[in-house]
Amino acid sequence: MTLPITSILAGVLGLWLVVLSSRVIGGRQSNPDDQGADDVLSRRIRGQANFVEYVPTALLLFALLEFREFNSIFLAVLAALFAFARVIHGYAFAFTDHWRFGRFYGTAITFIVIAILGCAAIVVGLIDLIG
Repeated sequence: MTLPITSILAGVLGLWLVVLSSRVIGGRQSNPDDQGADDVLSRRIRGQANFVEYVPTALLLFALLEFREFNSIFLAVLAALFAFARVIHGYAFAFTDHWRFGRFYGTAITFIVIAILGCAAIVVGLIDLIG
């Protein structure tokens, strides 16, 4: 069983993590004595940290559902939405002073996608358990 949707999503998100991490590293190198007290650097750190807090759970849910051969079109749409959400949220933190749209909608879409995936995983698990 291959997991092409999860693989593509993990690859895209992995590359975005490198970008977010590079922004943190660049901020630390430009001001080595300031390890996060600076507002710009703090925002970059929070953008990266927020990313690594939510992405692993979503990838696990995507993989579980894809492995169970859940509707691939549905998963692909959710994967695209999730990638979009994580990119605009990370962009809002790492590249702007205060982009409310990216922060709000990035968070909202992330929560909605994870909630849908979580519910779908519960249903699939219950069907397997009962059936």
